[in-house]
Amino acid sequence: MKTFLKVAILPALLLALASAAYANSIEIGSYGTNANGTGYTASGLANTALQYQGFTTVLSTVGPSAVGASYDVLPGTTWAGPLWGTSWVSNSPGGGPPNGDSGDAAVGYYYFSTTFTVPVGEQWGTISVLGDDTAEILLNGVVIVNFASLNGDAHCAQGGNGPTCGYFGDNAMNDAWTVPITALAGTNTLEIIDWQSDASTPAGVDFSGSLSTPEPTSLLLLGTGLLGMAVILLRKSRAAVRP
Repeated sequence: MKTFLKVAILPALLLALASAAYANSIEIGSYGTNANGTGYTASGLANTALQYQGFTTVLSTVGPSAVGASYDVLPGTTWAGPLWGTSWVSNSPGGGPPNGDSGDAAVGYYYFSTTFTVPVGEQWGTISVLGDDTAEILLNGVVIVNFASLNGDAHCAQGGNGPTCGYFGDNAMNDAWTVPITALAGTNTLEIIDWQSDASTPAGVDFSGSLSTPEPTSLLLLGTGLLGMAVILLRKSRAAVRP
């Protein structure tokens, strides 16, 4: 009996400890390299600030590699409020509504990138995006949100008036387009390409994501179950040897 208890307790403890070590979750979201007087401060986000990489007039799957500043911008009353824990980001400190000369953006594609690290194993979750006029998202070089009309609501479709990423028919963009994502252990690169269709308006993007590793939950349940069984057997063995 004692031998069995030792064998049962040790794996249970190891599984419980391993589960605690592997059970992790991270939050990612948009914020600029410059706060730009918005009062926003990045808190609890695991990714780096969105780095502005440059501009092209023709879409390229491999964007510019320049390292430039990005700016937190206010949404005004035209764009929706930023997603939870994030900030709208533009390549221009004057970006964001109301439309002013300093925030006007040339027609074309604006490239941003950020990185985040997954501690152990793969992580699963979702990512939501808002964009003016529209945005495409790539994770480790693979498109996970594209410019095409993804459904009847024309999320992230190129063309049309006003924002389309998260656009449900009003310029306030009350809803974001959300998709599932899988990130790998180690450093992951997230790229956002913002497409501007009107040179008389500002450009901007906003995203928020949450990832976690679900498997350790099962390990934790197994470990605690074995541990509970071992405790019960231990109590029974003690009761059996009492006079």
